[in-house]
Amino acid sequence: MTDLGKNATTPSIEESIGGMRELLAIWQVEEKLVKTPIIDNSPDTGLFVRAFAEHTVALTESVALLGEHRMFLQAAPLIRLSMECAITAAWLSVTPNSANALTHEYAVQERKLFNHRAQLNIPVSTEDLSFTTIEFEELVKYQSSEALQFIERFKAIAGGELLYLPYRQLSEVSHAGLSIKQHYVFENPESTDPEKRLAFVIQPQYFWTDQAFGGQVVSLILALTAWDELAPDKPWSSKIQTIADRFGAIRTIRRT
Repeated sequence: MTDLGKNATTPSIEESIGGMRELLAIWQVEEKLVKTPIIDNSPDTGLFVRAFAEHTVALTESVALLGEHRMFLQAAPLIRLSMECAITAAWLSVTPNSANALTHEYAVQERKLFNHRAQLNIPVSTEDLSFTTIEFEELVKYQSSEALQFIERFKAIAGGELLYLPYRQLSEVSHAGLSIKQHYVFENPESTDPEKRLAFVIQPQYFWTDQAFGGQVVSLILALTAWDELAPDKPWSSKIQTIADRFGAIRTIRRT
């Protein structure tokens, strides 16, 4: 899938933003009214993959803008979500009945939400409850650990383990925890006053910015490649391949 961080050198922030802009320009010419392929007797796989590709494109636009404004730490959660979309799109593109498995997991989570709402005496429409129950019961045979746990999707895709470490690093600053404080607070070595030993950074820099922004390029390439798996022979595939070569991304998706 990708050699980024293993056999490839980490690109600079400017190089990564440039790669994002190139890929976004290529995607802009993609036809938005597309014929959805039928897989497992359903259009759902194609719809999922296309939606995740589109969302990765939109997230990349946001990450590029934040990067251009030097807001690297604030971009980290979006880069993490892009990775989730890209890995899931890749997993869907090569895993039989994966759309059914993902839909079943959605129904499981919806049932939990409905139960929580009931505990709070918040009404749930009969139509919504009926629809979710039908999805849950009809698709239960497709339930899988890969649909349930995102880490299992990493493991299921060849090369996915190379993206898991940066994903974990991004997770540290995607939730309210110690890592956020560590980015905003630093020791002032010039201060002789113990009460002024610590200072706040107004615009903190993310510790792993170079790797994270390079990862965003790889995620976008992966998401677009997943769509290529279902709708091959795109006229812009060779252009994406050229960018992929620069960033050490391998445009081959297969299960382990």
